[in-house]
Amino acid sequence: MRSEIVAEFIKLRKEAGLTQAQLAKIMMSSASRISMFENFKFNPSLDWMVRYAFACGKKIKISFAEGRKKK
Repeated sequence: MRSEIVAEFIKLRKEAGLTQAQLAKIMMSSASRISMFENFKFNPSLDWMVRYAFACGKKIKISFAEGRKKK
């Protein structure tokens, strides 16, 4: 699940035509922090992920799907 979410963020950044360094500058973060997130070495807050999406020109929309069934 986490890998799918991170993959979507990477896709978002690339579609926006941004390097990690460019994204970091827009977010007022660091390229190393972007790299850590994209390589599963950093668990960001929801606020950080919203800033990432916004810097790429997008908003986050959350939806839920069926998961495991209750007994």
